[in-house]
Amino acid sequence: MNHNVWASVKRGRNESCARLPTATRHLTWRRPCGFGSPLERQPVAAVLLCGGADAANLTGVWSGEQDCDRFDGHKFHTKFRDDTMVISQIGDQINVLALCSGDVCNLAFQGTVINDARNSESEAQAGFTACETAPGSPYQETGRATRVSVTENRDGQFDATSIFLQLAGDDFPTDTGTCSWRYTRVSSADPGVPDCATLLPPSASSLSTAPAKTFNTQRRGR
Repeated sequence: MNHNVWASVKRGRNESCARLPTATRHLTWRRPCGFGSPLERQPVAAVLLCGGADAANLTGVWSGEQDCDRFDGHKFHTKFRDDTMVISQIGDQINVLALCSGDVCNLAFQGTVINDARNSESEAQAGFTACETAPGSPYQETGRATRVSVTENRDGQFDATSIFLQLAGDDFPTDTGTCSWRYTRVSSADPGVPDCATLLPPSASSLSTAPAKTFNTQRRGR
């Protein structure tokens, strides 16, 4: 990348980060233990690229909750309150980090936004998939946002439903669940969320065949 262009990107990133709430400026994504230490964290690189004109742009910091009906042999329920979700949108692609606590986010997704034909600037739907999702991988999740609305002055609503499968770890059994997502946007500044290819190292393809015991990070706690 041209040095002057990169310098401009970094300046924009710093200005954007300065507008974010303090708790979201240094968010990282906790990688599965198969990629390294259970506590190893992948830094979130900032890339400030915007979606196209006349299209809903979901970029920003979102506050809300997820409500999950789950089953591990017994039915149970988990609510993830006061969550922070961060989204960066490039064209129609969204990169998403969710279930964020402190400076760590447990879930990473990539998806596609489909704009509403009548109100393309402010309304849309989206499909998204967890980065490590593959047949046999220890964590799998896919979702659909059925209500996405945004305004130029920051406001936004993101309602979605997702289905996940979490294979057993050393201290928790396999469980599956359906989650309802409800978030409102609190900042339209770009948090610089990378895509899945950036977050996952080249060895990520081994997720499809590696035994579940290799991965000890529980994506969705109880």
